[in-house]
Amino acid sequence: MAVLTGDVGGTKTHLCWARSPSEILAERRYDSQAYRGLGEILQEFCQEFAVTATVAVLGIAGPVRRQCSHLTNLGWDLVGETLAQTLGMPVHLLNDLEAAAYGVLTLTPPEWVVLQEGTPELQAPIALVGAGTGLGTGYLTWQGDRYRAYPAEGGHLSLAPQTDAEIELLRYLRSRHGRVSGERVVSGAGLTNLYTFLQAQAGQSETPLPPAAIQARAPQDDLAHQALVWFTRYYGRIAGDLALALLPRGGVYLTGGIPPKMLPWLTDGTFLNGFLDKGRLREVLTEIPVRVVLAENVGLRGAIAYAQGLDLG
Repeated sequence: MAVLTGDVGGTKTHLCWARSPSEILAERRYDSQAYRGLGEILQEFCQEFAVTATVAVLGIAGPVRRQCSHLTNLGWDLVGETLAQTLGMPVHLLNDLEAAAYGVLTLTPPEWVVLQEGTPELQAPIALVGAGTGLGTGYLTWQGDRYRAYPAEGGHLSLAPQTDAEIELLRYLRSRHGRVSGERVVSGAGLTNLYTFLQAQAGQSETPLPPAAIQARAPQDDLAHQALVWFTRYYGRIAGDLALALLPRGGVYLTGGIPPKMLPWLTDGTFLNGFLDKGRLREVLTEIPVRVVLAENVGLRGAIAYAQGLDLG
């Protein structure tokens, strides 16, 4: 069965036509912001590769409700039924972390880096924390004879400062954004926020830089270095909070575009210190495996797996 799958985000849209995760017929990445809507991208892809598929499964970087979604960063309103009419095939919209969760089930050890071995349990819940353009979360629970994935919006939980310096960060972000969530510090824009905050604290003029530039400057720019340390610590804290809420003894997986690019920072102990910094429940979290996902196409693989499990009558 050939399927059309997609990973649709505020920065890029990655489309794939495949028969299985290992049998890719065609794939291409598009600059999301260069198009007026997802329908345009899908039509361009299908025409270029003469796509014939049984179903389309698309992972969307945002909440999906009754097969509808709105991508705030792009101003796109997505309706599954409308896209199905455009493509001439059934369309299923999933949250991108929901799709990635199914993709995690297809991974093998070379496709992840272990931050904490823990004591994994079979059929136990599994959690995902995906950092990229935004901060997404999702989880899997065992139901009957298989895992089922669920999306969550843990990246929008309120940011909880733990030190005086972090209280100053909260004040800084609140003055600019109002309510402050974890995504304001753990995301591409979040790293920029941390850098400009530290510049302000040091009495320097604020110069927003993209994440790649901050990483590149870190060896010779102490504030860039500090921003990455803050980012990594907060990423660990937020992942630890999710782990306390779900007790995912099957593992916590760090997904998204940022983790593979920040391996030196994630593996130096800063992340794990933040993850385990839970007072009386520290020992509970030492038992939970923590892994960084290296596979770039985990969302597409999950969408393919989801499609293969559909009853298409």
